[in-house]
Amino acid sequence: FLRYMGHVTRNIGGYRVNFQLKGSTEDVYVPQPLDKQKAALDFINEQVLNEPVWLRDLSYARRFYANPQNMTNSVGESVMTNLMNRLDYLNDLYKPQAYLTDLTKMVFTELDNNKKVTPYRKALQNTMYLHLSRAYGNGNQGVRPAVLYTLQQLERKTKAASQTAPDAETRAHWASLYD
Repeated sequence: FLRYMGHVTRNIGGYRVNFQLKGSTEDVYVPQPLDKQKAALDFINEQVLNEPVWLRDLSYARRFYANPQNMTNSVGESVMTNLMNRLDYLNDLYKPQAYLTDLTKMVFTELDNNKKVTPYRKALQNTMYLHLSRAYGNGNQGVRPAVLYTLQQLERKTKAASQTAPDAETRAHWASLYD
């Protein structure tokens, strides 16, 4: 499952290679079409960013983890890391700001609907926030403005949500992100 999600993730950003015959005038490297990139992100949202509970419900899940929740968290965190690493491979069709806006809406849905954050979603949000902080400091000037803007938006929203979230645990989660 994780390997397949890695293949899907690689559809975000990057270029397709069109192998050419001698004398062909077509471009060898063509940006991945935007609709394919967004479809890949939507698929990952459906399959991973919304917790794949079926993974921990498998009869053999306890053979690998004492707490099967850790298995889904591990998958989610790995996929989130891959999604954040795609920042370095985005093409001219899917700009960093558009990508981060789409991804942030998917990962931080609880900010907009004022719902309790599950342990799985906390793990995803913490992982994304960690990678945003790293991306801001890594010196990639092409993504730095988009990362800064995303961090500022998250700080503003998490600060407000830390006062209005439906339970103490969620309020503490939001406070820990903006603090």
